[in-house]
Amino acid sequence: MAIEDRLPRWRFARQTWGMRVAAQALLTALVLLASSLIAQGPYKVGARYEAFINPTSSGSSLLYSSVYYPATTDGYQAPIVKRTGGHPVLVFLHGFGAVGQMYPELAFDWARA
Repeated sequence: MAIEDRLPRWRFARQTWGMRVAAQALLTALVLLASSLIAQGPYKVGARYEAFINPTSSGSSLLYSSVYYPATTDGYQAPIVKRTGGHPVLVFLHGFGAVGQMYPELAFDWARA
């Protein structure tokens, strides 16, 4: 008889949820570590902070975002680096109960690359 057959269902479900949380935390840590090990790219990083109107009736009326991009100088609203064909766009949604302020280093690394 397997151990999960001897445990109450709620206890097994809690253990499974705990393993999922631990696996997600490990994956997040690995992604952050890998991004910090990437060589610094050639660009400086500009930043803008935007608020968009939420067209749905759920949640707050404004959706706040931070935009990081390759720039000619570091800083807020710095001029973007012009490049033939433009730059790739990456949208990162933190999710999983986290807040966006936990990931600026990751965004800087992506914008520099």
